[in-house]
Amino acid sequence: MNVTGLLAYGASPITVGVGGTGGDAGGTSGAVTVTRGSAELSTGRLTTTGIGAHGIEAQSVGGGGGDAGMNFVGGVAGGITDTIYAASFLMGGSGGNSGSAGTVSVNNFSEIVTNRAESNGVLAQSIGSGGGNGNYNMGVTLALAGSAKDTISGSLTIGGQPGDGGYATTVYVNQVGNIETFGDLSNGVVAQSIGGGGGNVGLDLNITMGFTNVSKSLDVTLGKVGGTGGTSGTVTLFADGTIHTRGKESVGLLAQSIGGGGGTSSSTSVVASQESTADGKLDKDEVRVSIGRQGGEGGSSNDVTVNAVGYGVIVTEGARSHAIVAQS
Repeated sequence: MNVTGLLAYGASPITVGVGGTGGDAGGTSGAVTVTRGSAELSTGRLTTTGIGAHGIEAQSVGGGGGDAGMNFVGGVAGGITDTIYAASFLMGGSGGNSGSAGTVSVNNFSEIVTNRAESNGVLAQSIGSGGGNGNYNMGVTLALAGSAKDTISGSLTIGGQPGDGGYATTVYVNQVGNIETFGDLSNGVVAQSIGGGGGNVGLDLNITMGFTNVSKSLDVTLGKVGGTGGTSGTVTLFADGTIHTRGKESVGLLAQSIGGGGGTSSSTSVVASQESTADGKLDKDEVRVSIGRQGGEGGSSNDVTVNAVGYGVIVTEGARSHAIVAQS
């Protein structure tokens, strides 16, 4: 967090604040490979009895980008007999980019049984993390009247750029053997490649105010575009055996390639105003222009292949439990 304050007596204040930038890009994760048995020799059955206990869990997850620091600036001027000049400059810190995920490969030649809720037979995921967000970028400058007649002020505010989401890569699962799950939210096989979401822009606000007979100001705010979402990789799922799920919302085979969403944006604005007092009444003329920026671009998804080979069958007994779900 950056906090800057200035009290100027008998002088015109100029305040500057620069927000801290999020840490370096999140770490990139490596490849993950799990192999049990072979086509010539299967291994023993895997059985789990706890909640959230998957038969096989293989994940490669990139590190998230750090968020920008908050930036607050304040200035007060007084004790001037002629004209007060005030200026304020703010620059928001940028969010860090996210790290990317590595490939995930699972080759299992054995049976799997899970007995409790949220316990998938096989869970294989490559996940890019989200980009760092911008943060509060705010300033206030006040010109107190005293014996001064006029105030002329201006401000320039530049928003911080959020980080981009990390990309995910290839996921491959080859399951040979039966899988049976008994709990709710317990899928047979899950294979997912998910890109990280782009970071969001922070709030930018800078206000200059003069409490004198005549006050003129020009305030400019330059917004930023949201971070770009990370792309996802190809997903390939082969299954040879009987897949049997008994709980609710328990899919037999679930394969997804999902690109990360783009981050939200902010606007660019220009405000010119003049205030004057006459006979104790306040007159104000103001021109305000605000132009919205586009949101961040979403990441692309990739190909998904599901091949339920051999002589096995897929049985699902619970509500909202599809046999096969393939999404890109």
